[in-house]
Amino acid sequence: FLTMECLRDIREQQFEVTWAATYDEALFLLNERQFDIGLFDYLLGARTGLDLLRIANDLRLHTPIIMLTGRGDVTIDTEALGLGVADYLVKGDLEPEKLERSIRYSIGRAAAQKALRESEEKYRGIFEGSMDAICLLDAAGRFMDANPAALQLTGFSKESLLQKKLADLFENESLKLHFSQKIGDRESVRDLEAALITADENIRTVVIASTFHHLPARPGEVFFQAILHD
Repeated sequence: FLTMECLRDIREQQFEVTWAATYDEALFLLNERQFDIGLFDYLLGARTGLDLLRIANDLRLHTPIIMLTGRGDVTIDTEALGLGVADYLVKGDLEPEKLERSIRYSIGRAAAQKALRESEEKYRGIFEGSMDAICLLDAAGRFMDANPAALQLTGFSKESLLQKKLADLFENESLKLHFSQKIGDRESVRDLEAALITADENIRTVVIASTFHHLPARPGEVFFQAILHD
């Protein structure tokens, strides 16, 4: 009742609301996957809105969820945020302006997250499918990730490779020091020819292009993308 009152009072917006009177009905509707946003009450009889949120996560639903409760509770708030809830509102403080802002921000954030997921999936497809060996290195030059072509080239499993630095595979000690210095100075490297020692102790000669990157949102976090041409 409170929610419908607020939704009716939101100006210049119209909402089509599907009301689930029980936990089981809500669970059924979630599987329809046709909603722009969900408003979950915390108290749902024997179950809670957090239980419903866990089910939504298990179903890999990306519908933004706003949790409504009768009173503020830091424990519930923290757990809900940990489960990925978009917002948390106390029903006693509910008003049209606050609910409208929460809905607008939640839907906008979900759209941005969807675009990010799609971008990551596209990048992952290119990364995994590349014929060239592609590796991601951290600020110390240690492997963070490697595509199948890199694993085939070096002969190491991903688990083993992630315990090493790229320079550890260099046969030439002076070249190893040179590359490590470039990594330490956060400098990119182009067309560096190096002999690598593979897992079965064979030698593979490669040309390495290593590019330095930093994340704009987290300036202190840096990584290198290294492409190895056989």
